[in-house]
Amino acid sequence: MPANTRATEAQRTNVIAAGEMLARKDMQLCLCEFFDKTPMDMHKASTLKLRRYLPPTVNVDAAGKPVALVEGSFEAAGVNPDFDLLTHEDYEIAMQIYAKSYKITEEVTCYAEDDVRKEATIAIGEWAGYMEELVAYHAGLATTHKYYTNGTATNQVNTAITSQLLSKVERSLMAEKAVHFKKFTTGQTNYKTTPVPATFVLVGHTDLKYDFESLGDKWKPVESYGAQTVIHEFEAGSTGAFRVILTPNFPAVADGGGAAGAMKSTSGANADVYRMLAFGQRAASVVTPKGKKGMKALIVQPDTPSPVDPAGRNGFVTGKEHFAAGITNTAWICEIQAAATNL
Repeated sequence: MPANTRATEAQRTNVIAAGEMLARKDMQLCLCEFFDKTPMDMHKASTLKLRRYLPPTVNVDAAGKPVALVEGSFEAAGVNPDFDLLTHEDYEIAMQIYAKSYKITEEVTCYAEDDVRKEATIAIGEWAGYMEELVAYHAGLATTHKYYTNGTATNQVNTAITSQLLSKVERSLMAEKAVHFKKFTTGQTNYKTTPVPATFVLVGHTDLKYDFESLGDKWKPVESYGAQTVIHEFEAGSTGAFRVILTPNFPAVADGGGAAGAMKSTSGANADVYRMLAFGQRAASVVTPKGKKGMKALIVQPDTPSPVDPAGRNGFVTGKEHFAAGITNTAWICEIQAAATNL
């Protein structure tokens, strides 16, 4: 008699659940959509090392003019330039494991009106997206290029974003030869690539929308884009060289700034401080396992006996993911700290 090769109920359930989790996860992604995606071979190391070669230099004179081998002479024939050295920077990103579990009891399975397993699966998918965003966000905050709307530290910030500060950040990125985004590639469930005008990306919290709209003629809302392509569903508008993406996933530092005054404050005493990231392409990377999906669903239904639960009274829904993020060019990503006007 041939062996039964059909998948078990648990196997089928886990596959379906993983798909549901991934679909819900992608709905949360914002910052991760703009960082590079780098696969990592999990069987070689737990830390990924990325290497970036620095731009070449040009030998110039005191006036900034490139220096020829022998200035203004045919004697340069057969003369070789001095050898230069390729220089590079190495960035290391350590893979981490994140997990979320929900317990499902026999009573819930038997008597609850809702499909609790499905709801738990949806919740884990949303958790995964939010977790990835926060990991990428805090990786970006490690940049050494920091700007404040006022003062020189977080505990002094108590003013809103200004066009002058944004121009200063843009100038810094341009001086460092940061690469503009010229096309946008969507996430895991839809790999469509869309060309866009050369731009930098700025991400921040939705509480900042009023202050961006208050920039006057320096602000262009998405409603006035016309034929210009929107690069993300959370895009609020553009200013200068920046496309501004606002999401509630990046909370403020509660009461972290100076005296609140007219700024939003959790306690009413000190201003809440919002930390934004402005960056070019290839400034940072998210890392996922090579050759497999990072999200894994683990489901045990109630009525499944085990040594620790012989009556099978409890089950669970768990999502587990290998994920990491890190800066790959600190000069191409800037942190901007600002307060938000209290409304």
